[in-house]
Amino acid sequence: MINYTNSKFTIYVIAILTFFSLIFSALYLESIAEEQNKEWLKYSENELKRSQLLGEIITHIGFGGFIHNYKNAILRKETKKLEKSVLQITHVRQLIRQYRELYPSDDKLILEIDTVLMQYYNKAILMRSLINSGLDAEGIDAQVKVDDFPALESFAALINSNASLYSKIASSSTDKVESFKLSLYSIFFLLSLLMLVSISYIVYMVNKNIIQYKRMKILFDLAPLSILAVDEKGGVFSANKIAIETFGLDEENIDKVNIDSLTPDHVSPHHHKYREEFQTSERIAPMHKRGGKFSARRLNGDVFPANISIATYSQFGMKEAIVIVKDISDEVKQLRDANHDALTQLPNRRSIDEFLSVAVLRAKRQNTELYIAIIDIDFFKKINDKFGHSFGDSVLVDVAKYLQKNIRETDFIGRWGGEEFLLILENSTSEGALKVCETIRKYIANKSRVKGCQYTVSIGCAKFVKESDIQTLFDNADVALYLSKNSGRNKTTIV
Repeated sequence: MINYTNSKFTIYVIAILTFFSLIFSALYLESIAEEQNKEWLKYSENELKRSQLLGEIITHIGFGGFIHNYKNAILRKETKKLEKSVLQITHVRQLIRQYRELYPSDDKLILEIDTVLMQYYNKAILMRSLINSGLDAEGIDAQVKVDDFPALESFAALINSNASLYSKIASSSTDKVESFKLSLYSIFFLLSLLMLVSISYIVYMVNKNIIQYKRMKILFDLAPLSILAVDEKGGVFSANKIAIETFGLDEENIDKVNIDSLTPDHVSPHHHKYREEFQTSERIAPMHKRGGKFSARRLNGDVFPANISIATYSQFGMKEAIVIVKDISDEVKQLRDANHDALTQLPNRRSIDEFLSVAVLRAKRQNTELYIAIIDIDFFKKINDKFGHSFGDSVLVDVAKYLQKNIRETDFIGRWGGEEFLLILENSTSEGALKVCETIRKYIANKSRVKGCQYTVSIGCAKFVKESDIQTLFDNADVALYLSKNSGRNKTTIV
């Protein structure tokens, strides 16, 4: 059998693993993308600031910068241009100091530029005196000329290093993209593998459940007992072949039958309450173990004795029940046949012995009086010989009916054997026992006269003495019967 709890647990575990794998993969890929984005942002911000600072330095040096004013000061011998050039050199050197603090890795190259600027600064001081001396432009230029080639090389190197750094970042980015792709492929492979395992397991479980369902369906249909599946409102939604035959159901309209309609009339009005109470918990209960006798009703109204077992369970939040019904009509009949006389349908000697044993114990325990009476048909052999055995059998049947009609509800009557019957009177008195016996004797005498064949009965009644036993009780009843017959028959004697 399939362990559905374990199967359900396994499917839940696989589903949870798949879910968390997807979450982990998404977070992992997001972290890689975030890291790449941060790296690019950091590089972009850094390089933008670096480029801006470097561009500002170049601007203050080149066209429109101090070089422009420096050259004009030489050519035009204007001190204003010279002073402006000096201020620009000072400003550029401040920018260079700022650059050095932010980008110490470029310190060597930037110092080359600063050195050239210092040369220009020193030459600018010299140029002031040369302009004031009246020296011509060519002479001034010859004395204040600065070799700015090292600065140009440094600028070129700085620009190239920027490109190199970009190339390095780009290469790193390419590597990260490749790593990202590899991670993506790996995760995709693992997820595909997990999904394949999940689907394979689910397919396996589905196939296994299909096989199990087929087995259960075969067992359901071949079961020798009536099986009905019932919803929480009592509606029958499935029944096996035996149930259909037993209850006389229409296979096409099973869902129109309510389980309450399959109970006897005295139970049906209250059955829904019992059903609702029973469904408050999941349990399995054979009804016959709860005591009492149970019966069911076919759709045509026939009631039959039954053993009933009920199992309740929950399905998608709804209460359902499996009801198993065994028709015990044959068993009850066999039991009755085993304990009743076939001709008169009265309890036989075996039943009499069982009942009397219990009655004796009850009389002792409750301290009540108990009487038995042996009832014998007078001259029964002559009746048989004169009218035949069939007539004799009809006499026995009639006497059985007369006896049942004239005893109390608490009394027990059975056929003792031949033409003898035994009456057990519990919780009675001597007067009460005598009254019942006399009523029976007179009733039979009168009834038989009407039928055209006069017959009577003799009765011997005895009281159970607590210090004695059952055999003594029977012996005393036999003595009383003998006295009745010996005194002319059609008499009652009590001892």
